[in-house]
Amino acid sequence: MSRQILLLLLFSAAVQAFIRPIYYGGGDGHDCEESTPSPTSEVTPSATSEVTPRTSYSCPNGWNLTTRTPSPFNDNSGFLCTKFISSENAISVNAGSSLCTEQGAALTAFENEEERQKILEEARKYIITDLKMATGSIAIAGDRLKQCVTLNGTVLAENMKNPPCNDRKQEYTLPASAHTNAEFLWNNWALNEPSHNMWTYDSEDCLQMVIMPSNLDRNGKINDIYCRLDHAPNSPSDMSFMNFGAYCGKPVDIEATI
Repeated sequence: MSRQILLLLLFSAAVQAFIRPIYYGGGDGHDCEESTPSPTSEVTPSATSEVTPRTSYSCPNGWNLTTRTPSPFNDNSGFLCTKFISSENAISVNAGSSLCTEQGAALTAFENEEERQKILEEARKYIITDLKMATGSIAIAGDRLKQCVTLNGTVLAENMKNPPCNDRKQEYTLPASAHTNAEFLWNNWALNEPSHNMWTYDSEDCLQMVIMPSNLDRNGKINDIYCRLDHAPNSPSDMSFMNFGAYCGKPVDIEATI
């Protein structure tokens, strides 16, 4: 074969190889197109939305929703239903307690300055403005510790030598029914109180809030008073020791809504 023919054949083979790519995949020499799989989409189930219930607090008609610091005393709600229940006539602390009980409540006491000012104004308006008196008081919760109670002057004098009976932040306590943290209360004694007076058959083992605008040392402050008497027998004409109502409280109504 001549050299020219050989070169021509080699050139022709090279051109065909360039134009047609070599296939390595089998299939009798037939070309196949490589297919790309379609992407699949994962469907993520939507998470169930969590709804947090809303809690609302309310009081019966005629009662105040009073704000307090959330604590075990108010079941951590931060509220107490309170009401000043008035009386045209002087009443004992025990009678004041009965006024509260008749409305499904119990004697309570103020827990902070805002509350103290509010009940002071309500009581002042009733006693000073409505009853037209110069002074008066209202019954509040509070009991002298049992170990400090006595009608014996000698025993009282001995009790007053040692705590808790000689400590005005310790000798009185609030019942659980008052739903009140007493820390603020014990810092609001009237001047020179408690005085620990006693009579033949009663002693000052209960508490009252004094309403006396003319004397800031006593106005809106607490005083120890007889539990069963509607006046102080050692000062029978002093109206500042007479209760013309009671400060009552009861737990709030709680409702959870979505």
